[in-house]
Formats: sequence, C-alpha cells, structure tokens
Amino acid sequence: MSPVAVADVAYWNANRMSNATGEWPAVIESANRGTRLSRQLVVFNDTFTGTAVDVSWEMHQGTADGPTADQGSMRLTIPLGQRQTVTIGVTTPATGSTAVLVLQSSKDGRVIFRDDGQLFRLP
Repeated sequence: MSPVAVADVAYWNANRMSNATGEWPAVIESANRGTRLSRQLVVFNDTFTGTAVDVSWEMHQGTADGPTADQGSMRLTIPLGQRQTVTIGVTTPATGSTAVLVLQSSKDGRVIFRDDGQLFRLP
C-alpha cells in the first residue's frame, strides 16, 4: 500500500477479497449515466514530512484513459501518521456502458499514489 493512499470506502468494503474464481473486483457497482455520485474517500498520510496532501479524481468513460466526464481536486491537511475522510461529488459519463473513477494523491507537486481500476457499470 502507498503511504499516501486514497481509497473509496464503499468500493473497497465491497471488494476486500476476490470472488470464488479469483476475479477482482468481485463487485462492480452500477450507476446511471449522467448521475452525480457522492463518494466517501479515506486519505492517508503515512509519510515522514509534510501535512499537505493534494487529492484529485477523474471519472472517465470506458477506460482510465477514456474521455473525461468529470474531475476535481482538493488540498487536505493531514497530520503525519493519520488519515482523513472526505466526501466528493463526481458525475458519471452520459454515454457508454462502463466508467472508471481514477483517484490520485500528491505531495509537493509529485504524484505518490494513483488508482485507476475502480470500475462502474452504466446500465
């Protein structure tokens, strides 16, 4: 795990383990196209210096490098060795059958963590 990981709480709770056939993610959440989602994120700061953690997110159509449907960012002040929970709003793509939420953290302008595997089904 990264010392400055960003995790979507609901997604990780649903996918703690793979399914019976070893596939991960085990649960792919469905969300309607063009819907505003509220996501609770937990952000860690297990580094040795600096309390400023920049968090950014992007919602993409299809794949992690597909068209961007929505994005945002925020700066958090997290004491060393601590974590902070925040809620973000992000809109799913208006078209397509899948979406990917990309979560990223950085410190001092340097990307430390990136998760581009959070998949949503768009029925």
